[in-house]
Amino acid sequence: MNTDELIQQLSQSTQTQPKLLGVRPLLVVVFLGITLYLLILQSWIGVREDILVQLARPAFSLEIALMIMLLISGVFASVLSRYPDNYQYHYVRYIPYTLFALLLTLLWVQILVPSAMPTGELKFIHHRFSCALWITVSTVFSAFILVWTIRLGATVTPRHSGALSVLAATAVGCLTLRLSEMNDSIPHLLLTHYTPSFLFALFGAFLGKHLFKW
Repeated sequence: MNTDELIQQLSQSTQTQPKLLGVRPLLVVVFLGITLYLLILQSWIGVREDILVQLARPAFSLEIALMIMLLISGVFASVLSRYPDNYQYHYVRYIPYTLFALLLTLLWVQILVPSAMPTGELKFIHHRFSCALWITVSTVFSAFILVWTIRLGATVTPRHSGALSVLAATAVGCLTLRLSEMNDSIPHLLLTHYTPSFLFALFGAFLGKHLFKW
């Protein structure tokens, strides 16, 4: 048997591996899936009655815009992190962290400048942790989708991948809750909305170290 015949025989005996989705189709599929999940959640819990009035407030509109950008950038950064070279967009993984920091800064500015707050004064109303529970429960599906997507790849940034996937997933819960809950108390938002999101991201970084191994 000559070399050409051997190569042909080996090529015929080797099973062809299924072709995985490219980065762009994968981004679209994951993003559309999470968006559909968000819309289903929002239609289930409804929208606050004064949503149009609230959207007229610059602080509220900016908060919603930051959460939407956090969700989008978090999903994109999570999917890109499954590739060893991040498709050479290494800076993308820092965008969600920056947006989350801006979101917290916006709330603290409203505390330091009372006139920027919805009520004009610092109030802490409806101190309940059902909001944190909602964010926890609504995070599970999105986090599962993103973690499963990352595990199909070969990430070399497991901590970042874990933190980004969970941070993006918590943005779903925070956004739906903010659009439905008629509670604009800044301390309430910091304590029961965004502090759990920060803690979940830390847990995601810890989890990523153990989940995303070669």
